[in-house]
Formats: sequence, C-alpha cells, structure tokens
Amino acid sequence: VMLAVAGVARRAAVAVPRVARERPIALAAEPEGGRLLGDGRYVVPDFDSRKPFASFLPGVGGEWGKPMWAFYVNRGQGVAAFGVENKDGPLLEFEPANKAYADASFKGFRTMLKVSRRGRATELAQPFFAPDDARANRTMIVGMNELELVEVDGAAGIETRVLYYTVPGEDFPALARRVTFTNVGRTRAELEILDGLAKLEPFGVNSGMLQAMGRTLEGWMRVYHCGRAEDSAVVEKAACELPYFKLSASTADSAQVQAIEEGNFAFAFAEPAGGEPAALLPMIVDPDVVFGRDTTLRAPEGFAAAASAAALAAADEVKVSKTPCAFSASAASLRPGASATVTSLWGRAESVAQLVDDVAPAALAPGFAARKRAEAVALTERLTAVVRSDTANPLFDAFSRQMMLDNLLRGGFPEFLGDAENPKVYHTFSRIHGDLERDYNNFQIDATYYSQGSGNYRDVNQNRRVDVLLFPKVKDFNLRQFLTLKQADGYNPLTVATAFFSLAPVGSTDDAA
Repeated sequence: VMLAVAGVARRAAVAVPRVARERPIALAAEPEGGRLLGDGRYVVPDFDSRKPFASFLPGVGGEWGKPMWAFYVNRGQGVAAFGVENKDGPLLEFEPANKAYADASFKGFRTMLKVSRRGRATELAQPFFAPDDARANRTMIVGMNELELVEVDGAAGIETRVLYYTVPGEDFPALARRVTFTNVGRTRAELEILDGLAKLEPFGVNSGMLQAMGRTLEGWMRVYHCGRAEDSAVVEKAACELPYFKLSASTADSAQVQAIEEGNFAFAFAEPAGGEPAALLPMIVDPDVVFGRDTTLRAPEGFAAAASAAALAAADEVKVSKTPCAFSASAASLRPGASATVTSLWGRAESVAQLVDDVAPAALAPGFAARKRAEAVALTERLTAVVRSDTANPLFDAFSRQMMLDNLLRGGFPEFLGDAENPKVYHTFSRIHGDLERDYNNFQIDATYYSQGSGNYRDVNQNRRVDVLLFPKVKDFNLRQFLTLKQADGYNPLTVATAFFSLAPVGSTDDAA
C-alpha cells in the first residue's frame, strides 16, 4: 500500500476559501506525492480525490487476544466493512470493492456537527462526507496496525481526526475508533456531536441473507439491553448507553428454533481530561431519528431539526424489525486551540453479562484507549522486528516491515511451544487472504487466542519460503509438512487446515506447552 499510493497522481490543489467571519489557523501543506513519517506511517494527502484503492487492518489480536477483521477504502471515513471471523459475522456488511467505494460514505462511519460561534448562524457540518469539498483539506495516515484520517474544515474552523485500530490482548474482539475535534478557529466553538455507524448489522446475520433477503431478515433484528428484557414486550423508547445487537432467534426454515445469546455491541464515551474513569454517552439506534425521511442516508434531517444532540437522544426510537444504526450523542465547548475526544468500541460479546461486567468496565478504565493503541502498534512492530533495517532509504525500511507483515498474515508467524530443545512449531495469525478486491476468497480469522485460519497450500508455502532464514528454530518443519501433504499422484491439496494440539489429562507430563 505504501509504495502503491506514493505513485498515484495528485489532483490540482484546491484552495480553501477565505471565510471573513472565522479565519482558520494556518496549517502546513503536504508534499505532492505524500511522505513517510518518522514513526513509519505514510501520509496520503487529498486521499478521497485520488483513484480508489482498498486495504485492511491486519486483524491480529496478539497471542492472548481475539482478532477482528476490518477493511478500508480511500472514501468517506475509511472503514468500509468490519466484523468477526468471516463475511458471515459483520458489524458493517462486507461488500466487494466496487460497491464499497460507493457506499462507504453513506453506510459507514459518519460524523455530524452543529457548530455555533458568537455572531454567526449555527452551521451543520459532516466531516469527510462530501467528495472534493473545496473548503476541506483531507489527509490519510496509514500505519501497519492503524489508520488515521484528518480533515480541516476551513469554513467551520474545526479539525476532525479519526483514528482506527483493533484492540489487542483482550478476551473480546473489538475495533476502537477515536474522534478528536479541535477548534482551529479564532473564537470559541460550541459543538453538538453525533458520531457513529449509519448501519450496524446485528449478530446472527449472514452474508447471503443480507444480499438476497435483507428486508425479510430485518424481522428478526432487535436491540437488547436498551430498556427491553429478553422476555419482555415492553420497549423503552429513549436512547441507551450499552446497546446489544442480535437477532431474536435463529432464521433457519426448520421445526426447531434456536436461541441466540452472542451479540454485537457499540458504545462510546468522552475521554476525560484527568485520570478519572470515563462516562458512557447515550447511543441512538434508530436511523429514522437521525435521518428522518431521507432513506438515502445523505442528509441528517432529524439532527438538523433537533435543538441539540441530547434532545435527539431523548426522542422515541423503534428498536425492533429494522436495521439499526449506532450514533453517540454529545456536546463540547472549545476555546481556540482546544480539543475534545469521543472514543467508541465496536465488537462482539458472548452475552449481555460479558458486555456489562467485562467489556465496558475495561474500556472505561483510565487510559484504556491510549494503552491499547500503543499495544496495537507495538504488536506489529514486534512481529516484523526480524526484518528491521536502518538504511539510507526510510521508505525501504518501512516497506520491508510491511512485506513481512503481509507474508506472516498468510504463512503465519512461527511460535515455538513445549520443549526448548525440541519445540513444536505453531504458525499463528495465518488465514486465507480475502479482502475487498479479492472478494472470491472466504477468509476465516478465528476469534480465539493464538488465532489462525486455514490457508491455500500455494499461499502458505510461498509465504514461509524464508522461515528457516528468519527463524532458524523452524529447521525442516515446513519441508516435512508440505512434502507430507503431497498426494500419490503428485498433486497438492488446495488448502492447509488449521493446526490442532490435544492436551493430555491434568497431571500428565505429556503437555503440548
């Protein structure tokens, strides 16, 4: 991605119009072709006016974390699809690249602002939404395990930064999203803020039904832990803080109906300035409350007409039999140069109890978001440290690490278990390399510790071609494995299955690790 986007031609620079009533603070212009930062991230200026491209976060949760897949494009607010395990476990529906380029701005993450300043009419702004917006300066910053977008709205005098990364080292898979608003104008700004996802798929849906029977599927969609008990017909109409999204029951056309306990979650909080725990924000889950009659999801008619974000959050909502949204509602008062950050987590829990007792308390603890970002960055730095170089060309150094990461996501990262002298080799983080442009591949990223998935024989083989050079302890493991899989007729199997270890009973000395 880093080398590919570096060579894309940049459109002619568009001047941000001068706004007489609110002069934005001057910002340095980016080079024509982008640049590499000192931390290894690559800057893509004017990203949404370039030729469309697609990429992805690596989907690694660490050895003791549960991964989440996430794909992004250079349109809208980046993330175009994300979920757990495979295409049948989305929070934001998986779509091929050609559809994702068109839909990301509408169905994906959205931010809506009402900006008020003394002596000026209140202005409605949607950062990153309108393409080729002459008043906005937009930049994408690509890291190995994170994605950041920046927009400076010269007319509104607001800088919006959106940062994505998957949460490592936890017993739940989650995507973290941190949105920071900075007043780059010369006067105090009062903000009313809606931020979140325009369409969120509940747990229990599958890709085939979403594409062919989406309307029928909505009959099973429910938002729980939102003023409605599992066995209650009474639905609380106002917004809630910890919504839990799932189907009411299995959808199979059979005599038996199965209960569904797992669910997707979305919640948000404003990061406090001090070290105190954060407080949850109300979440709006009915898209009609936000968009009103506009079923295209283009104009937030409901938000535009509301007195405030808090007033909108108190409106009556329908939380059954429709595809929900998930927007946090908040407000901020920013003096010139001041910032406010809204953090949200999007993922899957095994039950409402896990969400309430485990996930939310962990996320609301002081410093959680910053700590998990540091862990996410450190994780890919560790996994690629074996090819670290320090040459006269920093772009080459970063490229080498990125290629190492790409290789291990298909071939796996070798872990050495058990006896130090005669270890068992286990390749973690491997998977079939499906993405928005290779939509034919049914990728599988197990939501388990030491996660791995099956892979194509050819892909796994070629991506382990330098294993023994980089990790000498591998010895002849790969040679034995791939020659053993050869068939009598000389052909090789299509796929290499996930590895399994069987542990001996408690008390035995014949443990795998």
